[in-house]
Amino acid sequence: MTDAGYACLDYLQSPQGMKRMESINRNPEEPIFLPFNTGTLLKPERLIHVAGEDYKACRADYIIRKDGSTCLQFHNASGELWTLEGSPATVAGWYRAALSQGLAGGVQVNEGVTDKTDVVAVKK
Repeated sequence: MTDAGYACLDYLQSPQGMKRMESINRNPEEPIFLPFNTGTLLKPERLIHVAGEDYKACRADYIIRKDGSTCLQFHNASGELWTLEGSPATVAGWYRAALSQGLAGGVQVNEGVTDKTDVVAVKK
């Protein structure tokens, strides 16, 4: 397992993680944000190149939906969000590329937006 995997496991086994999982079991539609080494705070926007396109973003999230499909969501500082659909392996490659170019990122189970980024618009 990778260091990031161990970090997720440590969180899920912690009292805080267990309490969070109990809450999620009561509300299965609620987005779940798993910790990642780069943190959950927005970083300054930067121009990145992913999947043959340029994006000006400050965060990238790997999303696992309840139906098992996956996507990558880019957030910018003005609250816009872009979604790239793909297979789990393809999305993982895009996610890794985004983080290697300096974006903050995280893994989220269930699609949705919370006050962590104040995202107000969705572009697909």
